[in-house]
Amino acid sequence: MLGSISSGALVLSEHLEVLYTNNSAKRFLGKGTEDSESVEWGDLPSELAGPIHRAVELGELPEPFSILGSNNIGQHKISLIPFASNDKLPTLPRPVMVVIEDYTHIEASKQTALDDSKSKLITLIAKRFAHEIRNSLVPLTTHMQLIDKKIDQPKFQTSLKTALTRETGRIKRLSEQMLYLAEHSKPSSHDEVDLERAILDGFGRAKEQSGASDIQLNLDNTLKAATIHGNPEGIAYVFEELFLNSIQSNQNGAGAVAISLRRNDEDILTICIRDDGPGFASDTIQNATEPFYSTRTTGVGLGLSVAKKIIEEHHGFMQLNTRSAQADWDIKIELPATLTHPNHT
Repeated sequence: MLGSISSGALVLSEHLEVLYTNNSAKRFLGKGTEDSESVEWGDLPSELAGPIHRAVELGELPEPFSILGSNNIGQHKISLIPFASNDKLPTLPRPVMVVIEDYTHIEASKQTALDDSKSKLITLIAKRFAHEIRNSLVPLTTHMQLIDKKIDQPKFQTSLKTALTRETGRIKRLSEQMLYLAEHSKPSSHDEVDLERAILDGFGRAKEQSGASDIQLNLDNTLKAATIHGNPEGIAYVFEELFLNSIQSNQNGAGAVAISLRRNDEDILTICIRDDGPGFASDTIQNATEPFYSTRTTGVGLGLSVAKKIIEEHHGFMQLNTRSAQADWDIKIELPATLTHPNHT
């Protein structure tokens, strides 16, 4: 049976004698496959002999591991299996069987798939960035072409100022998203974050950036002094991204965003957000927090993924929800409360 399998197989006695070697194992060791070609203990490479010795003498069975084949060619997966009946397994030293599987083609296929995946990701990032930056350049370029003729006109000055503010803000947001995605948000055990202040700051930035002056924030906070330890700027940025997502989902940038802040008996702060838009569709909610996933024509699809990353770095949890009668909210955040306030329940 061992001679018919494609994997290499060696059986060693409790005295480290090579009792059996099939042809696949001989090829792995650089030996001929003739029946007369014997394999001795000294023929085994040190990367293989060491684990076998510990398995036979000490009963130590490592997890499957990889080594190179003869002449350092090819990847091979090694598994060590006790070659004894159950009643003799506790007895040491004990015989061991070595199974050698050639993973060369599998590893090559995995590397090819990884390279293809990296190439696709780079292409996706390049396309999204180029598209977003081009969107910002169009109004700026248009104003630049008209600046000599119309610079003295108050209407043009207002339009130029609006374009500069809006488009530089868009590029700034893009760079911030990439930095938060690439770096750790460095939550600190010493910095206190006032959650209500972070929520209000985030909403103010989102409202200014979107230009949605008619949007309203309905804050229901029963924990006025709710505080966590972490990165104040990072937490405020989370709410900025979430509110921008809510504002963009509302029709014409009007309406309201509702947010509630509660604490349970385990000192977990729960924040629920709901807007006047349609909410998350069931067919997109699973991918909504994936980087570069977006159902809109603007943006690169990083807002929710960056917010989720920062929350998790603060040992929290962020969940998206398709609205129902039992759970009528869009986004829920849970964060550990590091400061308790008995007067606020």
